[in-house]
Amino acid sequence: MGFLDRKKKNKKKKDGGGGDCCGPADCCDLSLFMHARVLAAVGCAVFGLGPTARRLEREPGAPRGLLARRMHLAVRYYQERISPRYGPRCRYTPTCSAYAVTALRRHGAVRGSVLTWRRLARCTPNGGRGADPVPGS
Repeated sequence: MGFLDRKKKNKKKKDGGGGDCCGPADCCDLSLFMHARVLAAVGCAVFGLGPTARRLEREPGAPRGLLARRMHLAVRYYQERISPRYGPRCRYTPTCSAYAVTALRRHGAVRGSVLTWRRLARCTPNGGRGADPVPGS
């Protein structure tokens, strides 16, 4: 077996070889499109564009700092407009988005975002489950 034959054989293995969703122009492209839509929607929310974002900006209990307010707005927008389409998936109580809102309200932009990222890193199939409240001040 020559070098080119081995290269072709390895390429066939990497392609997935049937039953795999990610061929050319398959559902992976659709998935990337959906992720791009979600990112665009959250980006619009961060800048306060659209009626939902403007309504959420006036919500009581929003954090005081500009960065924390924008991050809070993005998470609340996700809760209102995006999350209901996918149904409940979080392994923890409260959900990751509710945890993020509470962390941003309680601790501000920097510590709240660090706590949120740590929580998201734990929310994996191999991670834990159950009650995981936001730590106090």
